[in-house]
Amino acid sequence: MNDLTPRYLRTWLPYAYGSVLLGLFAWVWAYTFIEHLIAVEDGALYYVLGKALYLGEGYVSINTPAATPVTSPPPGYPALIAATMALWSSDMIAVRTANAGYLGGAIVLLFVLFSRLHGGRHLAFVATLAVVVNAHLLHKSMLMMSESSFLLFSTASLLLFTYLRAEETFRKPHIYLLLLGLVSTYHIRTMGIALVVAICLELICQRRWRYVAFISTGFVLSSLPWYLWGRSKGGNAYVGQLFSVDPYQPDLGSLGLGDLLPRVLENLQRYIYREIPDGLLCYVDRNWKAGVNTQDWIVGILLVSLATFGLHQLTSHRRLITFYLAATAGVLLLWPPVWVGTRFLQPAIPLLLLGATIGLFALGRRIVRAINEAWVFHPLMLLPVLCIYGPDVMHLRWLATETRLPDNWAQYLTMAEWVADHTAPETVVACRKPVLFHLHSGRQTVIYKFTEDSEVLIEDLKHNGVDFVVLDELGYTSQQRYLLPAVAEHGDVFPPVHKLRNPNTWLMGFQPDG
Repeated sequence: MNDLTPRYLRTWLPYAYGSVLLGLFAWVWAYTFIEHLIAVEDGALYYVLGKALYLGEGYVSINTPAATPVTSPPPGYPALIAATMALWSSDMIAVRTANAGYLGGAIVLLFVLFSRLHGGRHLAFVATLAVVVNAHLLHKSMLMMSESSFLLFSTASLLLFTYLRAEETFRKPHIYLLLLGLVSTYHIRTMGIALVVAICLELICQRRWRYVAFISTGFVLSSLPWYLWGRSKGGNAYVGQLFSVDPYQPDLGSLGLGDLLPRVLENLQRYIYREIPDGLLCYVDRNWKAGVNTQDWIVGILLVSLATFGLHQLTSHRRLITFYLAATAGVLLLWPPVWVGTRFLQPAIPLLLLGATIGLFALGRRIVRAINEAWVFHPLMLLPVLCIYGPDVMHLRWLATETRLPDNWAQYLTMAEWVADHTAPETVVACRKPVLFHLHSGRQTVIYKFTEDSEVLIEDLKHNGVDFVVLDELGYTSQQRYLLPAVAEHGDVFPPVHKLRNPNTWLMGFQPDG
């Protein structure tokens, strides 16, 4: 506790701060909630998998004709969706609202964790408040995505670790809850392996061998069913994507040993000048297609330096946090460079915000003391700095109240609704975003094969029993590279059925046998 806090405040201050954080988050989330936000393809897949679990169909894509077993993503978040359906509602708004609950819970736990890592509740309050108004975390919680639940379980795991007693006792529940948290985190997102590695390394450094054996053995045994499931279904898809040159161009093959270092360096540079600054400052209008300038590099280097300096000031479990961020960075630097954006950085954003907040406070205190030794720089004096997030919150509000779906996506969903009204229930449609199309059409869907060989693509459509093909203007290069050439070359196989204009969206029949 900061020495400036009067003794009589120390009992109720954490509860007051926690209530303010939770109340403010609830208001900001409701204020910026974008009701018309459609599910992205990954979110649609999570929903379909959760529905399959809820219906007792197993871990399969119920949108596909063969109800294909799935090896990615892991089943943790779909299981939470299934629980939401069982306990509340299968409506997508309910699933998205449950995400708000996960993020709200994570915010409360982050406040407690930050207090334990640094020892000052005022500073923990300011850092957690920065998390509350972070536009990236808010936006992802409005989608049917796993980021919010991952943050909840990973934060709970870190917090539980800080409560482990010095003696290796198994009479207290903390070690068992920690194992449960780690297993849950990993099964929500494979990125959770970074947290498992970090905690095991910290236990090794502390020479707590019984805990190392318990956590590592328990984690392996708990993760074995998911591993065996993936292996029985052809292997985990993430591994293939991770070591491919480009997941969207499988013809380019796998990553060679000589390609590894260039990929790491490319990702490292991008995270410095783009992902980390965007993740912490939430760029709204930055056009990255215009290229990178010197200012981007300066801001990125300053933010990384500030966060590193601040995290070095941690008074407790500094090594654990270092291990966790280093392990997370190790995974992110191996990621295919085509996967850009802050989504994969989001588990680290709260800790980076904590580091930046502590760094600002340390610098402010040094400056004030240099001016006058008698002056005091209180942590709450950093609150005005959070005004930089005002435009980001207002941008989300603008998206919620003044915008609509982009025309190309609106036409895509309109076509799905037309298919729902004018085709038989057993119809199979091939399209670029099959799970999303399924949610709005109720029809079975597949994605066309990513191959430049038109004959192979058509044969794959036949194998899947496709009846219709959708040509859209969503802007994905795979359609231009793979599907359109096949349609142009075999026009008699793809007769037009229905067309929507401005932008053009076509529904083509598929008649390989004439």
